[in-house]
Amino acid sequence: MVLRRRFALVLLLALCLLLLGCSSQSADSASGVSGAQTDLAYDESAGYDGSFEADYGGHKVVRSASLSIDSSQFDVDLAALYGALERYGGYVESSTIDGRKPETYKESGRRADLCLRVPSDQYYPFLDEVKRIGSLYQYSDNGQDITTSYVDTQTRLEVLRTQLDRLEGILAQSDNLSDILELENEISRVTLEIESLTSQLRQYDGLVEYATVEIGLYEENLISGSSEEKGVGQRIREGFTASLYGVWNFLVDVFVWFVSSLPVLLLLAVIAAAIVFFVLWLNRIGQRRSQARRAQQPPRPAAPSSYYPQPPAPPAPRPQEDRPPESKQP
Repeated sequence: MVLRRRFALVLLLALCLLLLGCSSQSADSASGVSGAQTDLAYDESAGYDGSFEADYGGHKVVRSASLSIDSSQFDVDLAALYGALERYGGYVESSTIDGRKPETYKESGRRADLCLRVPSDQYYPFLDEVKRIGSLYQYSDNGQDITTSYVDTQTRLEVLRTQLDRLEGILAQSDNLSDILELENEISRVTLEIESLTSQLRQYDGLVEYATVEIGLYEENLISGSSEEKGVGQRIREGFTASLYGVWNFLVDVFVWFVSSLPVLLLLAVIAAAIVFFVLWLNRIGQRRSQARRAQQPPRPAAPSSYYPQPPAPPAPRPQEDRPPESKQP
């Protein structure tokens, strides 16, 4: 009876604990859902008014974007990019421009590869303005969270600074020369690590504060111009003349290469002739040795006319006896 009461009491306590856990879990989930709905309602109501603050809940996020733009007005669009960059407080990290302005039909134009740095709070407004320049055909936006690396580096830096303070305190109280030398070496090592980590944190801060935007600006080929006014015969003559000019340049280049490489070619010819002469000399020596070896050997006996035995000749036919001619009876 006592065992039954104890069992019933334990079962009742277990049910109470289970009900309390379910109620708390439902309350948490309800609060989480309400919080998510509140945030969503806030985002929808706020919208995007052209201002952006690089606040990711305390996270360190490095933003980067890549754009490819076709341009029919290369100089105008390039100037527009530089103007937008100046207005938003950015700067050019690297810039490369290749090619030349197209002058004939289907001639490839210029290409500009730009690596721009823009303040993170002006990142998306700058991208919105860049997208309206030229004809955009490729776009990518990336974000890299470096919070963990940043915090780890910061923690290591604090530990090293504390270690440096302790080493300097021990050095001030030490009188032994060997201990002083060891402490100074350790202080130098810790100081170098502190400088390296400090530089790494500054690099992280620079990447977070200024986003990276890579832009490829490509000049479109001409679809109209002076080349369309040319006739077929004129284009054939110009193409044939260009081909002849190319062949003549090729022949001139070959002749120049031959004359400039003549010393090397002569040296190679001498080496090849020496190799051929050496091979022929070895061949003659081999032939002479083989002839001398054959002359020293005794003559071999003549081989029989017929090595294999001849089969016996067939017997001669026996002569027939003379018989009187048979008389024919009437």
